[in-house]
Amino acid sequence: MINKILIIVSVILILLGLGGAKTKNMKKKLLFLCISTIGMVVLPVSLWNLFGVKGGLRQAVFQLPALICFVLLFCNICKKNELTSVEELAGMRQKMPFLYTAAVIFAVVLAGFPATGTFYGIMYSLLGLLGGDFGICTYLGMFGVIAGIAISVMLTFSILKQAYLSGDVKLKSTSGGLAVVVAVIALLLVILCIFQNQAMSVIDNPIEKIFS
Repeated sequence: MINKILIIVSVILILLGLGGAKTKNMKKKLLFLCISTIGMVVLPVSLWNLFGVKGGLRQAVFQLPALICFVLLFCNICKKNELTSVEELAGMRQKMPFLYTAAVIFAVVLAGFPATGTFYGIMYSLLGLLGGDFGICTYLGMFGVIAGIAISVMLTFSILKQAYLSGDVKLKSTSGGLAVVVAVIALLLVILCIFQNQAMSVIDNPIEKIFS
């Protein structure tokens, strides 16, 4: 019963992300992205079966660092430049090409594009839903997963689209320390996606023993 309740709660969190679709306010858009992503991570773990937990941990390992860096990056840019609207980000790609590239990487990982660790986490999550005895909540959970992908794409790429446009090249960049951290984590996520089977085996083996 607790599993079904958690599935419902997770789907509600995911769908709350739709609140960021129409708003132009950066803080609100990023807040809704955070809420939706948390729902995406909690949903598979709440299944509490082998595939669900595997999927949830994979999503946590890839999505949470990407989310944190994406949010911190744009919050810092907005704070330094006193921006409040998404539309004011125009010119970021020109002024900060490397940071923009890092932001794209984070968005791709968050959305779960094929070949990312998030993608395989989502596949495991769907298997966990299909393999569990959750009744109607199985289909509700699958709807939530698909909706979560769509919402993540919608929110992140609406921000990146505006940042890609030509605009004020006088935008102040982030602090050097944050820029280095963001760039390093983006690179690590790419490497982790390439070698995810080897990296995730450290997590998979204990989980398989628990559910064996």
